[in-house]
Amino acid sequence: MELTKYHLSESTIEFSSKLEQWAFLLLRAQDYEAESLKRLLPGIEFESAINSIATISAKTEDKQMYDQREKA
Repeated sequence: MELTKYHLSESTIEFSSKLEQWAFLLLRAQDYEAESLKRLLPGIEFESAINSIATISAKTEDKQMYDQREKA
């Protein structure tokens, strides 16, 4: 699957296929907060993935703060 072929936006994602919605999530998740993604991509399969992304992101931010404090 070539993700770069998908050019989806917030206005069109609602009417897109599940495959296109997954591509949107994979390509653009870093640009949105978890709640915004849940609103754009309703469905239990997306909710689970979004929660996992949010957890990973939180751990990454915590690690970055820890590393910065360690350097100081």
